Amino acid sequence: MILPTPKQLIAYLEAHGWQKSGKLTKAPCHFYVHPLGGVEVMVPLRPDYSDYERRIDDALGNISRSEGRCQMSHGACEVLAEMTA
Repeated sequence: MILPTPKQLIAYLEAHGWQKSGKLTKAPCHFYVHPLGGVEVMVPLRPDYSDYERRIDDALGNISRSEGRCQMSHGACEVLAEMTA
């Protein structure tokens, strides 16, 4: 699976109305909140970290559920395809 870069993930979120949260953390990441609230996505900023793939998988799942797409991996795959196109 080709993973999106942090830049691709952030561009997708911002294009779909997600807002950057003011949440602070020591980890190299940003948090984005769904425009209707209730859903937060963590965007990892370091692809070289060992948990990057897991974090991206979590983000794709949250995004696909918030957009009303299939909650199984198919919905996340649709989101991924749009990000990396």
